[in-house]
Amino acid sequence: MKKTSFIITVSILLISSVLNAQNATKIIDNFISQAKVNAIRTDFTLTVKEKNAKNGQTVKGNFTMKANKFIMNMNEMTVYFNGKTQWAYSPENEEVTITEPTAEELAETNPMAVFYSYRATFNINFAANNSNSANYVIEMKPKTKKSDLQKMTVTIDKKTGNLLSITQIEKNGNTLTLTLTNYQNKITIADSEFNFDVKKHKGIMVNDLR
Repeated sequence: MKKTSFIITVSILLISSVLNAQNATKIIDNFISQAKVNAIRTDFTLTVKEKNAKNGQTVKGNFTMKANKFIMNMNEMTVYFNGKTQWAYSPENEEVTITEPTAEELAETNPMAVFYSYRATFNINFAANNSNSANYVIEMKPKTKKSDLQKMTVTIDKKTGNLLSITQIEKNGNTLTLTLTNYQNKITIADSEFNFDVKKHKGIMVNDLR
C-alpha cells in the first residue's frame, strides 16, 4: 500500500507540473497572439542594476511592437527592428548604426525579444509566488547552462492579458527590469514603419555593420 501511495503521489505531482507549464505557456501565447496582427504601444521604464550597486540606471520611453518587429523611442535614441535588420538612430549625434543582431544581441536591446523564441530556449512555469489575484507571475529559466541568464520573471494582467513587467536576472547578479504602462492595443501600423529610412535623414553618419 505504501509503495502504491508513493507512486500515486509522484504521478499527481508530475501531472500538476506538466499542467502548470502548459497553462503558463498558454498565457504567454495569448499575449503574443495579440501583437501578431495588430500592434501594441506602451510607455516603458527600463531599470538596470549591477550586482553591487545601490541604485540602478533608469531609462524611460515608449515602445511599439508588432509580431517580431518593434520601435523603441528613448530620449537619446530610437531603435527600429523589422524582424531582421536593426537601426539604432541618435538624432543628437546625427548617426545611425545598422546591424543584423543575433537573438542574444537583440535581447540586450529589447528585453521583449525573448518571446520570439521562448518555447525553444526556456522552461516555463508559474512562479512560486503566483498568488496575486490580479496578475499571473510566470518564471522562465533557460534550458541551456551556457546562457548568461539565470531566470526571468514575467507578470501578466489576468483580466486584459497585457504584459506588465519583465525582470531579468543574469548569472553575474545584474538585474534588468522592464515595466510597461499606458497600453494601447490594436494599433494599426504598416510593416514599413519598422524600417529606418536613411534617405529621409540627409547628412547623417551611417555605420553599416551587417
